[in-house]
Amino acid sequence: MSARVRRWRALAAFAAAAAMVGGAASISTTTAAWVDQTAFHAEVSALETFPPLAETSHDAIAMSPGLEFAVLEQPTQPPNDADLCVLTMSVTNTTAEPLEWWVEFDVDLPPLWGYDPTIPGAFGLSRIVTTAFDAATGVWRIGGAANDTAVLAPGETKSGGMGYCTTGSGPQVPDDPSLYEVEVSKMDLEFESCLEIHVETTFPWAIRWSTQVDMLDSFTEAELAGTEVTTSQAAATPVSGQPYVYDVVGQEATELVAAPWGDRDIDRAMCLEAPPPPLPE
Repeated sequence: MSARVRRWRALAAFAAAAAMVGGAASISTTTAAWVDQTAFHAEVSALETFPPLAETSHDAIAMSPGLEFAVLEQPTQPPNDADLCVLTMSVTNTTAEPLEWWVEFDVDLPPLWGYDPTIPGAFGLSRIVTTAFDAATGVWRIGGAANDTAVLAPGETKSGGMGYCTTGSGPQVPDDPSLYEVEVSKMDLEFESCLEIHVETTFPWAIRWSTQVDMLDSFTEAELAGTEVTTSQAAATPVSGQPYVYDVVGQEATELVAAPWGDRDIDRAMCLEAPPPPLPE
């Protein structure tokens, strides 16, 4: 398990524990208060505001005093795509003075998983700019774009097409077996013997999956003798020293899973192919 996955799971557990005892976890004295699930309000008296514990990389972890920040619609990922767009940001100046605002995020959290916003071509920004990034901690600070959203008048709100989309190779999502379940079953077909793979998850963001398949769980040695294993929408790598065991992952359109996309079913993922008959002499 990667350090980023361990960190995300620790944060999620910490938040759940805090909720069970009836109070929000706090790491610093703050005057921040919830506006709704994705909006935070920082009182002017706060020197620096830390909203409740972030669960995603688009939840604010700190912001300008006097700023109200929200993501108005939950971002989504298209099927089998780790890229995402967060283009519904909204910022409001609740002070009586002009505000050159900033907001910070933790990009080590899902669904960005440590994707560096400063890599050329990694992000497309709309009406915001990167003002700082600390690769060691994953803290990314943004502000408003010059001559557009950089300075908010007293009481002013800016929103609409405001945020970012990941581009290029996209976030490098993890493979954490604790976040998904895999079931392998035998398919009874008329002319061939195959295995079907079913993958399901309750995790809301794109993750990779993998499994290890022992062909002897579904076939006898006699059935396997002299056959070749073929694959469809999956890649199967033989495990050294174990002639009937394979490490299996998805390919292209099947390599990722996420709860909003539904379960992943791969028919004929692995099939037994009999050797061709010998050529006549």
